[in-house]
Amino acid sequence: MPATKNNILNAFNNWVLGGFILTFSCGVSYAKEPQLQEEWSFRIAPYIWAASVHGDLGHRYIGTHYVKSRFSDIVSNVDLSAMVMGEARKGSYSFLFDFMYIDSSLQYRLPPQVPANEIDASGRVITGFAGMGYTIWSNQFTRLDLVGGVRAWHTDVDLSLSGGPFTGRSAGINKSWLDVTAGLRGYYKINDQFSMTAWGLAGKGGAKSDWDVALLLNWSMTKDFTIAAGYRATGVDYRRKGVVYDVTQKGPMIGISYRF
Repeated sequence: MPATKNNILNAFNNWVLGGFILTFSCGVSYAKEPQLQEEWSFRIAPYIWAASVHGDLGHRYIGTHYVKSRFSDIVSNVDLSAMVMGEARKGSYSFLFDFMYIDSSLQYRLPPQVPANEIDASGRVITGFAGMGYTIWSNQFTRLDLVGGVRAWHTDVDLSLSGGPFTGRSAGINKSWLDVTAGLRGYYKINDQFSMTAWGLAGKGGAKSDWDVALLLNWSMTKDFTIAAGYRATGVDYRRKGVVYDVTQKGPMIGISYRF
């Protein structure tokens, strides 16, 4: 499982690589957004999130291990990553989605007390969020939405130990689960070109805890295109039947959204 975490971590890093979330939770908006629109509007945003990862990965066959990845590991460990999010809005109501796919591999050196020198992890992590938002307060410059939805997770990771007495031990992590999360998303207009977006979501379900927070600065290049950059942190703690996937990832994000 440790490897899983690494793998996942890297995967996450990869997502992280998806770290430039140019509007990760559809939070990115152009300057005039605070005024509620009575016509449907849609937004789609590919993004990159360059995040570091740390946490515990475990499996009953190889034990639970702390794993930590750095930003510098992302490029070398990620084989494939894809990230995109979107929003449909009309008046006070909005529908949101976020999707991340990461295929990665990595090697992590274990501490001296572990009967193995290194753990190898390779595989993929897929996660997707679908939810709904409702504006509970707004004025000319500010909008505050109540948001809730479901986040799905799937991990498919192969872990193996090398060096020391546990050389050759391996385990496969193939788990899927759903978490229900809810929270707030806010928007503040600075001027006609710049604005800020922030959100915080938390919940649980298949995992003991699942949370996501972010702060972004938005730049409206045109009426339809917006670039957003900022910082995001997420965490999930899954522990069932000898499998541990307790990972926190955080780092800078950037992306671009198209409104139509």
